Amino acid sequence: MTQDPQATVEVDLEKMTVSCGDFQAPITMNEGPKQMFVTGLWDATGQLVAQAEKTRSTASQLPYLAWC
Repeated sequence: MTQDPQATVEVDLEKMTVSCGDFQAPITMNEGPKQMFVTGLWDATGQLVAQAEKTRSTASQLPYLAWC
């Protein structure tokens, strides 16, 4: 890339690879951020609110929130 700053870098989230010219390498990404990229849903707070009951259920099982 330093030889060609205009080179295109492609990130394929289905194949989990990054490529640039002849270079290709595997990548990793947690499922949550990956789904945000794929679906375009970036509003994490909105997702929590939309899933309020699941959020409460999960929170009630977390030991570090038990004192609340």
